[in-house]
Amino acid sequence: VTFGYPEEWKAFQERNQLFFDLFPNFHAAVEMAFTRDYVAPEIIDLFVMYGRLCFEDFSEILMCCGNGSGIAASKLLRTFYERAVTISYLNDHPEEMQNFVDYHAVAQRKLFYSLQEILGKTACLLDPKSG
Repeated sequence: VTFGYPEEWKAFQERNQLFFDLFPNFHAAVEMAFTRDYVAPEIIDLFVMYGRLCFEDFSEILMCCGNGSGIAASKLLRTFYERAVTISYLNDHPEEMQNFVDYHAVAQRKLFYSLQEILGKTACLLDPKSG
């Protein structure tokens, strides 16, 4: 079983041969940096997980590009860029990591109330205050 377009991948590899020559080193570095046993959710583990998500975004963009789906790749690019900028900022300002983690609850609450406004209170049975 083959997924994608082998002829697109061949052309992509020919255009980007240096990348493919160096990719095993890049992949090994990513695995060394982001593969770890999950013990307890400490704040640094969340930061590392966010970095891993950035690599996953990159891998999806690469897959789209290799299959000749440049428009799909550019749709994913914004998320990748935003994660990369966030990681860079948190790396330079580690004192902000807890604020970054804490904001998740704020964002979820805003989403809940927006959905409640659009769909109505009966469609949103769970109140974020109740857990």
